[in-house]
Amino acid sequence: SAAPIEVFRDPEFVGRLLPVLDRLRVYFDPVVEGFERVPEDGPFMVVGNHSGGNLTPDSGVFTVAFCSYFGVERRFHQLAHNMVLSAPGLGFLRRMGTVAASHENARRALEGGAAVLVEASEGRRSVRKVATASSGGRA
Repeated sequence: SAAPIEVFRDPEFVGRLLPVLDRLRVYFDPVVEGFERVPEDGPFMVVGNHSGGNLTPDSGVFTVAFCSYFGVERRFHQLAHNMVLSAPGLGFLRRMGTVAASHENARRALEGGAAVLVEASEGRRSVRKVATASSGGRA
């Protein structure tokens, strides 16, 4: 059995922050569905793709939906780039359960029974797509 993942996830803090994160829903009008097909307990991984670089609402929107459906007590970790975790003003992410993105952290979280969110970024490709779309195809 793997050593438990080292993270300070504070369910009470998560519960207090959800209404703040839920404001993203008002602006972006996302649709998050399908939780009824996910196990009520035990580990699983959600793999997504986001195109906003490090300033994406995707993880926050998904976290609100996940915690609203399953409750803030369910073990849930988000994987994030070290640059995000060390950015000024984003220290609260660790209290939300966010850990450094690595195969080892994902494996340890899953073996510990947690749900895990990992979102790959298209990086420069996505920026090029947005630039192409907004410039009428000239990028």
